[in-house]
Amino acid sequence: MFSYLLLVPVVVSYLVLVRSLRYRRIEQLQKQHGSTSAQFKNLNYKDAQAIIGKMGLFEFPWIFLAGKDFAFLRAFAIPGISKVSVAAREMVDRVGKRYADTTVLVGEFLINDIDSERACVAINRMNWIHSRYGSKIKMDQMVYTLCLLTCEALQWIDKYDWRQTTALEKHASWVFWNEVGRRMGLEDVPHSFEACAVFIEDFETRTMAPSKDNAVIAKGVFSLYASTVPAFLTPVVHAVLIAFMDTRLSGAFKLSTPSTSFVQSFLCFLLDVRKYLVRYFMLPRYSTLQVFGEENAAGYRPMMFWEIEPWYVASSKNTNWLYSAYTRFFGLPIAGEAKFRPEGYKLQEIGPKNLEGKGGEEVMSFVKENDVCSFTTFGQFSNEIYTVGGCPMSVGKVSEKGGCPMGSPETGVCTM
Repeated sequence: MFSYLLLVPVVVSYLVLVRSLRYRRIEQLQKQHGSTSAQFKNLNYKDAQAIIGKMGLFEFPWIFLAGKDFAFLRAFAIPGISKVSVAAREMVDRVGKRYADTTVLVGEFLINDIDSERACVAINRMNWIHSRYGSKIKMDQMVYTLCLLTCEALQWIDKYDWRQTTALEKHASWVFWNEVGRRMGLEDVPHSFEACAVFIEDFETRTMAPSKDNAVIAKGVFSLYASTVPAFLTPVVHAVLIAFMDTRLSGAFKLSTPSTSFVQSFLCFLLDVRKYLVRYFMLPRYSTLQVFGEENAAGYRPMMFWEIEPWYVASSKNTNWLYSAYTRFFGLPIAGEAKFRPEGYKLQEIGPKNLEGKGGEEVMSFVKENDVCSFTTFGQFSNEIYTVGGCPMSVGKVSEKGGCPMGSPETGVCTM
């Protein structure tokens, strides 16, 4: 009995250690940048990216990733957006490839320094792809998607993860994605995290509605997720995906929703259990998964991590034998298979089937001829070049430092 009593101070000490370490990152960030809007109102996008990186890689990686996935899923419930995607066949015939390409493009400027050459190429490549669709892609649709990327992941964290996001983290999300929006040439982006949330609600109320194209995309997405588990679990995957949808979203996808209250309650129970276990009993992460590998001599870069289909992953040699046996037995996607392009990807050539491999020279020529932190919409919205801070200038008038010649030295934003 006495020996068991000796465990009490050990257990208590461990719980105290967990509590002190688990909140250390956010406490340090608030000490550095402030905890009120008045204190962090001038947060710059570089610091904002660092805060988002800590959230996505260390604090809440899995819920952050799930929220990001649902941000894109919500966008496809807008008929105007789904119509373009269905016409391009990407969300019909190559859903896994489309998903992987989006992960690559967003990951390259989210994980790498946003002012790095790779981030610059990723955003310009994304702009070039969008420009091929011209007026089919509307400005307000792109602003809506940007708002989803700003808000959705953090709202998922607030609902399902071990702590609520702070006002600093919400503001950092807006600062970072607002800077991305500037580099994409977007206009009339809401001026705060809260305003983005209001914009989403208003936009969905006006435009989210059932359509055949929405239903086609939902079918493709459901099939993609189901392809990662044995066939007999397909109904479970469908039920889980629907359970995480609100009635507006499921209705827009024209999904039949038999009573999901039990599934929702069960999922909430499991997530609540996880929430408290992580908060009180688990030490924080001090290492994270490596997402990207090193670029080889031929210019290809492999992925080291995948969620659904192992596109651009060299092989599964780092997985254990049990997982390898499981995937082969049930015929699940296997990393290293030729169809998933294990050689990797060239960032400037990534994209939909009809655009893949095209425009790479144009993108790289622009990056090399201008500045590593210069961006263009390739004529989609304007012929202006955007530099660090989002300063628009006429083509050929980019300053040597990539700043605005008539801008504030503190912000780099035009004052003309």
